[in-house]
Formats: sequence, structure tokens, C-alpha cells
Amino acid sequence: MKCKDFEMNIYLYTELSEEEKDKLQEHLASCISCHQLFLAAQHSQALIQKVAEDRVVIRNAAVLTRKILDKTASKKVPHRRNVLVELFQSNFIKYSFSVLSLMLVMSFTVEFFAEPLTAKKTEVKSGASVVLNSTLFQETFFKYKERKKRTALTACFSPLHPSATYLDCLKSKMK
Repeated sequence: MKCKDFEMNIYLYTELSEEEKDKLQEHLASCISCHQLFLAAQHSQALIQKVAEDRVVIRNAAVLTRKILDKTASKKVPHRRNVLVELFQSNFIKYSFSVLSLMLVMSFTVEFFAEPLTAKKTEVKSGASVVLNSTLFQETFFKYKERKKRTALTACFSPLHPSATYLDCLKSKMK
């Protein structure tokens, strides 16, 4: 037999029959490389046996058990996530939307509080019923606000007056 045929028997030496052990011993006596492999395999098996026999002493087994159970109980089963949810959870997207929102709020604020540059007067044609002009309305409102200083409107409010009375008071103050 060749050395290759004996290699498996070297690793399984403890499980071999007496007849197979005798054949292996004869080969080991004549082959130096197989003999060195046999010694290395026996040494490794002896170390494994020694480690297997050693008992580990756990000082506080209850704490270790509790920690293991806590870790295993807290692990959630991963579930499929929506691609859009993952996209919107990235910091880049979050900050981009925040900046965009801030820019929109600032542009609306500037647009609302900006004074009109030119007041465009529009002619009302005979067929038109209503023409809305926000610039003209805003100018009129601010002029009225300066003139009355809001005191006239607050004089009309009373929790005891019904809403029709309040509206009549406002109409009379605005004339």
C-alpha cells in the first residue's frame, strides 16, 4: 500500500481494528514521513482530549444566563423594508429636505412682507364682475391699519354680542 492509503488510518487510529492497527504499525516502522504525521496527529488528539476534559468554572452563572437571555430576547427578526423608507432615512435626504423647507419658508416670508414695487391698476371691463388685485388690497389694508391702529376693531369685540352685531360694528368702523 502507498502512504496515501495510510493517511486516513493515521487520523482514525483509535477507531481502527487490531488487524488494521498492526498493518499501520508495520508501515510506520518503515516510513519516516508517515511516522512524523502519526506523532503529530496523536499529539493533536491528546491536546483536544485534555481540553475536552477540563471543566470551566463559571463564577456567577445566573448573571451570565440572564445576559444571554436578554441578548437573545431583544433581537428582532429582520423584516423586509420598503425601499422608499430606507431612502428617506438617509441623512443626506433628511438634510436636503430640511434645507429645502427652510428655503421655502424664507421665500414665502420675503414674498409676504415685501412692499409692492409698483401698484398695477387694472381696469374693470363691463363684462367682468370681480377683479382680484392682492397688491392693491395689501396697500389699502396697511393704510387702514396705520390710520386706525387697531383700536377701532377691538372696540367692537364683546363676548356678549352676537356675531351679527359684531359684523355691523366692524362695517360701521371701516367706513
